[in-house]
Amino acid sequence: MAEKHYLGKGNVQVFDFIEAFGLGFNLGNVAKYICRCGRKGSNADAIKDLRKAIVYLEREIDTRQKAIEESEPPKTISEFRGRFE
Repeated sequence: MAEKHYLGKGNVQVFDFIEAFGLGFNLGNVAKYICRCGRKGSNADAIKDLRKAIVYLEREIDTRQKAIEESEPPKTISEFRGRFE
């Protein structure tokens, strides 16, 4: 049985939600920290959870941005060289 701060209405467990939507590591952690935000105690704890969610969201954005940049052809010689540094 999951801890109380990981259960939603109807005792839905966060990891079931993450798996059902195939969120993967980064987005799964975003969901986890958002879902438990404010359920573990103080506002300070809630802020910590939100900051953790932001870290994983930024990692996901960076990963996707890198994939876009690597799939686009370089526009200049210096941009091309920059990919190999």
